[in-house]
Amino acid sequence: MQARLRGELAKGALGIGVGINYTPGASRLEVLEIFRVAAERATPLWPHIRAAGYSEPGSSVESVGEVIAAAAVTGAPLHIVHINSMGLGQVFECMKMIEGGAAYWASNGIGEGADFRFGFEGTPPSIIVSAAYGPYFFRPVTVLDDLGVDGGDLTLYTGNGFKPGGGSWAVQSDARLKHHVEPLDNALDHLLALRGVNYEYLPSTSPLRRPGKHVGFIAQEVREVFPEWVGEGKDGYLFVAPTGFEALTVEALRDLKAEQDVEVESLRAANQQMHSELDALRREIDSLRASVVAAARN
Repeated sequence: MQARLRGELAKGALGIGVGINYTPGASRLEVLEIFRVAAERATPLWPHIRAAGYSEPGSSVESVGEVIAAAAVTGAPLHIVHINSMGLGQVFECMKMIEGGAAYWASNGIGEGADFRFGFEGTPPSIIVSAAYGPYFFRPVTVLDDLGVDGGDLTLYTGNGFKPGGGSWAVQSDARLKHHVEPLDNALDHLLALRGVNYEYLPSTSPLRRPGKHVGFIAQEVREVFPEWVGEGKDGYLFVAPTGFEALTVEALRDLKAEQDVEVESLRAANQQMHSELDALRREIDSLRASVVAAARN
């Protein structure tokens, strides 16, 4: 196996993928030998860890520990794939293990920590959490008590995002942190200037353009109303990322209420005028009736 790997690397292979989970009979020594081959040429090694779950032996933590240890003793560059789906409920602990290994190596002057990174870019190293349909995070990621995406985009190719622990997506909004605070004028008119549409993407292999019916906007149209909502991707195509929609909705409702209040007040005044005129007509009719009765008696 080692000879074949060396031969393929000599032909220009970019790295070594190791599906340990798919070859459960592979011993830890056999895995270690593959790491040694990768280390010989400083070739990236992409292992799919041995197991997923909480129970020992065979937990996610144990499996991540196996490949970290193999990288530590051989010096092979390591990129763990599918950490989210294999780490399951222990994914944050697994990522802390990786970060801890990188920090230890960096503190001891070994490789600036890059050997334990997820990904390929920069110092501090980037973290790319891989999944079945491709990398979910592009850009440096910091894993402490929280998971943060610093200076880049968080891309979810498929499925939905869930927050089973409750809470909401939050931004810092303390008045003490802000200046140049200005009201949102004409919010209702701006929102009504948008055009919602049903659409389908043209046939594409991009995971960002899923087949089937979608509901949304046209970026070029949105840019005319909210240019700050529209950006351009590296591929040259425009994307829409609404910001401040909640605040706009609140102010639009306020605008709508103000319009309704004016209309209601106008209707109330008209109604009062009609009541006044009706009362006057009733008094006039009563006066005429009295006159007719008096005339009849005479």
